[in-house]
This record gives sequence, structure tokens and C-alpha cells, in this order.
Amino acid sequence: FRPGGNNVVFQVAMDGTVLEQLVTERLDYKKFHIPVSEGHHNFQWAYSKAHRSSSTVGGVSIKKITVRGTELPPEECTPCPPGWYTDEPKSSTCLPCPPNTYAEREGSMECRP
Repeated sequence: FRPGGNNVVFQVAMDGTVLEQLVTERLDYKKFHIPVSEGHHNFQWAYSKAHRSSSTVGGVSIKKITVRGTELPPEECTPCPPGWYTDEPKSSTCLPCPPNTYAEREGSMECRP
């Protein structure tokens, strides 16, 4: 994040618990890492001025959020049986061959006369 003014307080919370609180007087981007356990989580970002008497215009700019470790396991493909085909690679839908055509092999992508 990068504060848009001086004397900025920026908080990051997960599931209602504040994990990071940064007070800054500079306009540089700050970088931090938050370890996250498995499961669903609710993140909140909060910004405020450190001093209420501050007359500076403020705000916070979040440049990038990266979430790692969210890869899904590869999908298992089941090839279409003979007599059926799929018209798209890695499709989970098998279509019956049109009349007077046939797919000889398992996993066919077309039917032939």
C-alpha cells in the first residue's frame, strides 16, 4: 500500500482480528506478508489519519494483493467411450456420434462415417 498523505494509519484485519497496523509519515509503498490458514477468510482494510488535527488530504493506494497456495488440484479427465466424442479438449461433456458415424477409440474428438 502507499499512503496518500502524511501521518496515515493503515490496518489489515482477517476475520475481525487486526494483523498489521502501520503508521507512516512517508509516501513510499510498504510491503508485508500475512500467513493465512486453510479455509475461508474475510479480510478488511482500514485507513485513518494518525492525528485528527492533520489538515493533509489523505487516502491509501493498494498496488497489489497476491494470494498464494490457492491452486486447485488438476482435474481428472475421463475419456469419452467408443461411439461418443468431445469437440473440445479437456471437456467434461461427451456427445453421441451423429447417425451413420462412429468413434472407434476411447477419447475421440470426432466421429467418422
